[in-house]
Amino acid sequence: GIEKLESSVGLDLARRSVHRILSILPVAYAAYVFGLRGGLLASSVIAALLLPRVFLEGSDAEEALIEVAAFLFIGAFVSWLIEMQNREKALHKETIASLERAQRELRSHIQVIENEERRLATINAVLGVVSESLELWEILNLAMVKVRDVMGVEISLLFLLHEEAGELTLEAYHGVS
Repeated sequence: GIEKLESSVGLDLARRSVHRILSILPVAYAAYVFGLRGGLLASSVIAALLLPRVFLEGSDAEEALIEVAAFLFIGAFVSWLIEMQNREKALHKETIASLERAQRELRSHIQVIENEERRLATINAVLGVVSESLELWEILNLAMVKVRDVMGVEISLLFLLHEEAGELTLEAYHGVS
């Protein structure tokens, strides 16, 4: 007799535990899809559906009320946890987007710096050539070679403006026959 009673009470407790655990699933889903308010609403609706047990179970009314209150607390807690997780995900996405923007901006600045470095290298190379010789033809040819090397071009032409005549004349060239 006692063994049969213990086994039926154990089965009843196991069934109630599974029922409670499964009751949290809609709350978790609502919190995930609709946020904290959705989870709290689902928790309240399920608690309201459990509330008649308080009045129907005369001897276990207090236990049933505690169970409903515990369900509300656990439902609110699960909803809050899911809301916090969703906020963290959103924050991580914002951080990643911000870092990607910063990375693009840094690449742009690096490109500007590299271009300026090439320009300054060209000016430095030309100044080095000018300081080596006083012959205009030699200076122009060496400057053309340096500019072509720094700029990475194969063909270069140098024209000089004769102000009195108002004409451009080809004075130096490389890569053209």
